[in-house]
Amino acid sequence: MKKCKTFTTVVACVLCLAMALSGCGGGQKTTKSVAGLSGVNEFPIVEEPIVLSVFGDKNIYIESMEDNDFTRYYEDKTNVKIEWNIAAGEVRQALNLMFNSGAYCDIIMNLGFSKAEMLHYSDQGILTNLSPYIEEHGYYIKEMFEKNPVIPKELTINGGIYGLPVIKDSYRYLYKNKMWVYKPWLEKLGIEIPQTTEEFYQMLKRFKEEDPNGNGIADEIPLVARGVGRDFGIQNYLMCAFLPSDSGRLYVDEKGKVQYTAVQPEFREGLRYIKKLYDDGLLYADTFILDRTQIMSIGESETPILGAAPGMFAGMFTISNGNSPRYYEYVAIPPLEGPEGVRSAVKEKPLYTGNFVVTTDCEYPDVAVKWIDWFYSREGKELSQSDTTGTTKRPAREGELGYDGKQALYAIDKVENQATEDTGTAQKRNWHNFGVWYSDFESSVNIKNYNDVLDPNREWYNAYAAHDAYKVENFLGDLAISPEDIGEYSDILTALEEVDVSFASFVIGELSLDDDWDDYINRLKGLGLERLLEIVQKAYDLSK
Repeated sequence: MKKCKTFTTVVACVLCLAMALSGCGGGQKTTKSVAGLSGVNEFPIVEEPIVLSVFGDKNIYIESMEDNDFTRYYEDKTNVKIEWNIAAGEVRQALNLMFNSGAYCDIIMNLGFSKAEMLHYSDQGILTNLSPYIEEHGYYIKEMFEKNPVIPKELTINGGIYGLPVIKDSYRYLYKNKMWVYKPWLEKLGIEIPQTTEEFYQMLKRFKEEDPNGNGIADEIPLVARGVGRDFGIQNYLMCAFLPSDSGRLYVDEKGKVQYTAVQPEFREGLRYIKKLYDDGLLYADTFILDRTQIMSIGESETPILGAAPGMFAGMFTISNGNSPRYYEYVAIPPLEGPEGVRSAVKEKPLYTGNFVVTTDCEYPDVAVKWIDWFYSREGKELSQSDTTGTTKRPAREGELGYDGKQALYAIDKVENQATEDTGTAQKRNWHNFGVWYSDFESSVNIKNYNDVLDPNREWYNAYAAHDAYKVENFLGDLAISPEDIGEYSDILTALEEVDVSFASFVIGELSLDDDWDDYINRLKGLGLERLLEIVQKAYDLSK
């Protein structure tokens, strides 16, 4: 069997890298039958060892894929040996060089191919349609599809499945736009959890004026964020009290028409509210230029000074297991109700496409699919990701209840001086955040954890439940944009990052929401907004 030669970094000389890849072979291979191929979900997969080559990116939390406890365990379990080709640095450049060489590794993992990329590479004859192999050899993959029929629908492109995903169908990830408030200040000032934009405003005002940290200095920062976009920016949580909002900005209305949030009149009213917070000194003046280090210094200051901050979890502005208990002292508040009665939370699609693809150079695609199938089991996720390091996880006993109050599947016993995995240090025990896995909702919720002090999961579940009551699911995720449109689509999306700049300008007063709004709309149209909506509408209609 051909092998893809190992390289660990993208060298400056393109020729050298192209030569390093030349050992992969070229052209589509004829698939071969394997003597002694096991039955569905039976191990080892093959009687005699075979080798599959895997291309992936360097994971900073993994010291070595070859010298790795889980790698050895799974090679022994399957009888499939892996030739690792881990690229650091400009990984996409290395990938393009491999594709241009005509010599591909058998499997590509962890690069998160978009649907548009998989459509393009499948049209070029680079990626293998996995559907027939899943049908014949899949066990946990098919089980996952049956539990959640949306998953195979989302994966299907041109009638086939060309990549397998990471699935995070867990309460931790389904609502990324949350607001976290410092609970000790609520308790000291006797403030109830805010339910409306007006109550939120009054809470911040009291944080600013009533010295909740008790040091006699007006050093409190009522609200801070890191810029505008994504799940740690100031925009989306607050905007959801005026219209459903997400960093992707593209949604489908009740008539099936693709729309863009940042040009809607409700978006302007949300901006007025955020500007009021800024004008009244409740939103930190440097919010739009803060980086991660700076916001961490605010969240972890020796004397508590931060009242509220948005983020998927409090670790975006505090340190988990840090020197202070601050990480555990913030609580997520529910979505706010705006002045027009709007109260919404955008629910994320739990699917991250294209983390496992098989190239047409792979002679044993059936083995590749059988090899990856087990990773979608609960056991596969636990052992490969080792997310219970330092705990004693076991099947739950009758009467042990999970976060949702129902019978638990698992329990984590009390551990004194519980050790937690240091995710900032490279290790050789597992594949931390590398590969694919399935975090199913049931197993994420049905856990009884006796280490309550070190367990933020209950608060995360409470936040999930509060947001799920106001869920909105009409925002568009990854779409299979056609190869002829993808370049234009990408260029327009880049140009429309102007929205973030304008957002900040409106809030700090450089632009007027009354005098400059029409010019702002026309500027976005000039950058290609209407063409973007056409391209996305076409892709959305084809996906139905």
